[in-house]
Amino acid sequence: HVAGKSVVSREEALRRVKWAVAARDEYEQLYGEGSGVCILARTDANEVEGIEEAIARCQAFRKAGADITFLEAPKDEAEMRRYCIEVDGPKLSNMLEGGSTPILPRATLAEMGFAIAAYPISFVGAAIRAYRDTLAAIEKDGDAIVDSALDFADVKDAVGFTSLDKFEET
Repeated sequence: HVAGKSVVSREEALRRVKWAVAARDEYEQLYGEGSGVCILARTDANEVEGIEEAIARCQAFRKAGADITFLEAPKDEAEMRRYCIEVDGPKLSNMLEGGSTPILPRATLAEMGFAIAAYPISFVGAAIRAYRDTLAAIEKDGDAIVDSALDFADVKDAVGFTSLDKFEET
């Protein structure tokens, strides 16, 4: 979704995925099947080298043992559908407002074959807006209290302090 990208060779990208898969598999040999990390293999090759290369990389990543593939920035629904048809296994779609990929309803993404949809700018944008509103309230009133802000107890719950306190009590 940004200009000026470069990518490593397919061989280098595949070598990196194989290292991650080997580490996961070694961990699972020690601690049991399914205990290792999930390997999500991403490629930005579509922007630099085109959809053919991007799909070929995702296919190679799956063959190497990646659990999920992520073809970054398909340019239209046709590329999204092609990726889902030509690459097996779970796939991630990046729903980035203002980016290269069309924003589609979750039901459409699921029908296409995407298992996961990420909305990174939605969350970052909402957080930035909240920061700006709070800063504006401080500047205007000299007071950081904003009606939409969570109180301290809710913040502690959200970041896990409350459950950590309960755990430490046992």
